[in-house]
Amino acid sequence: MLFFCVFMGVGAYLHHLQNQLEKKCSVKVEGVIVENFVRKHQHQSVTKRNGHIDEVGGEDRGMVSPVVEYSYEGVTYRDTSDVSSYPPKYNQGQRVEVWLYPVDPHEYYIKGDNGRRVIATVFSAIGVVILSVYLIIYFVVRRKNRRS
Repeated sequence: MLFFCVFMGVGAYLHHLQNQLEKKCSVKVEGVIVENFVRKHQHQSVTKRNGHIDEVGGEDRGMVSPVVEYSYEGVTYRDTSDVSSYPPKYNQGQRVEVWLYPVDPHEYYIKGDNGRRVIATVFSAIGVVILSVYLIIYFVVRRKNRRS
């Protein structure tokens, strides 16, 4: 039951954060994806040949974050989104709708970029699955105990 509460709590909190961001970002401007930043990471692959282990370093493809450029009140902003995907969701040069917070234009979201909502929904769904399994086990054990 604790796991249900944790997953549902995290899911609800992430939904809440996204809702708060969407409420305070009340100014719509046009933005352009100026590049797709690849967040690469190093890894080591291990292969076993004839009983010997060889370690080979390599570079993995990472998640891609769009770098968006937009202007507000004569100032141009350029920022790497904290929402990443693979393959890239946007093409370089693509125009996007940016909603920003007028008090701090660095706080924004790209309309249609629902990565945060997907993560929140996954956490909530895992919580529902955990609760369902718990309830099934509870009622099966309870029913079995009544028959005994």
